[in-house]
Amino acid sequence: MIRESDLPNVFSGLFDAVHSLVGEYNSSRDAKLDIYSQPYVAFKVRRNHLPNGTSLTVKLTSFMEFEVEHWQLASIGAESEEVTKKLIPMVQEDGEVKFKYEDGEPMTIEETARSLMKPFFK
Repeated sequence: MIRESDLPNVFSGLFDAVHSLVGEYNSSRDAKLDIYSQPYVAFKVRRNHLPNGTSLTVKLTSFMEFEVEHWQLASIGAESEEVTKKLIPMVQEDGEVKFKYEDGEPMTIEETARSLMKPFFK
């Protein structure tokens, strides 16, 4: 659990790491990703190119945790897929920020960003 005073560092660290991966993705592919942010509330990454529209939404909850939603547009004749998980931020005694999914191990900010962006790099 984090304190409200940790929020700017936690949110901006995760957003910056994801934003960096969006830049890496966009520089190596024809289909581009868009990223939108509502500071300290949510951010969204979207690839809106048919037939493989994909989005990631990361929202801060009232419990100072993040709700992570991955959505993928299905191909014709199949259902779209949506997966929602809880991402828990933690600030270590040394000030390092880590994240973990409910059933996972703690990850650095960079590891967390790569985990969030994995569906786009398939």
